[in-house]
Amino acid sequence: MTISHIDKIECTIYSAKHLKDDDFVGKSDPYVYIKCGMHSKKTKVVSGSTSPTWDEVVIIDGEGLIGGSTLEIAVYDHDTLTFDDALGHVSIPLDSLRNGRVEGHYKLQQKHKSDYKGELHAAFLATGH
Repeated sequence: MTISHIDKIECTIYSAKHLKDDDFVGKSDPYVYIKCGMHSKKTKVVSGSTSPTWDEVVIIDGEGLIGGSTLEIAVYDHDTLTFDDALGHVSIPLDSLRNGRVEGHYKLQQKHKSDYKGELHAAFLATGH
């Protein structure tokens, strides 16, 4: 069934692999930041891993989403004393979620570059009417 209006997006963030170790000392402390329209959420931070497992469900409110919007997913390295470092990014067109659950291994890239920065295993389900 195709939905025309998205009420919410259920994002299941399973894991990532081959992330860049961006810390000067120790390993990266990655988390996933998900944004769509004016709504955003984060996963928990996984300490000291370049292949983290989250197994976390994040719900994004669909209020105000319009056709042509994208689900922006970024993996960051949490830093205590400095700004968090971007490890990789992927964009998922909302139109690709209108026909049911979508699951995949998404190649992470640096924003505006095609360099491979690791892989994110995630699933997305848009619900609405």
